[in-house]
Amino acid sequence: MCSNELDKVCHWYHKAAENDNKVALYKLGEFYELGQGVYIDKENRGKRVQKDVDSAIYWYKKVVENGCQEFEEKLSALLNQQKRFVSFLSVKILFR
Repeated sequence: MCSNELDKVCHWYHKAAENDNKVALYKLGEFYELGQGVYIDKENRGKRVQKDVDSAIYWYKKVVENGCQEFEEKLSALLNQQKRFVSFLSVKILFR
């Protein structure tokens, strides 16, 4: 899928997510997790985001809160990954 098509898909997922559409909530989490179709500067479509785990967690939490418990495992895995990364950074800073 070319970036222009991804832009359109991401736009419509955001619109659908405003109405708590479960598919859109999940797909936005996936987009941010993988860094697809999302930008750092949404106004001028500048630099693409490579990955944004915090935003992915936000969207996965919303889909779980909206009754899709099957995505709890995905959310838990990302939270654990983020926790390990923060621990790694803490150790790295401690031993500087």
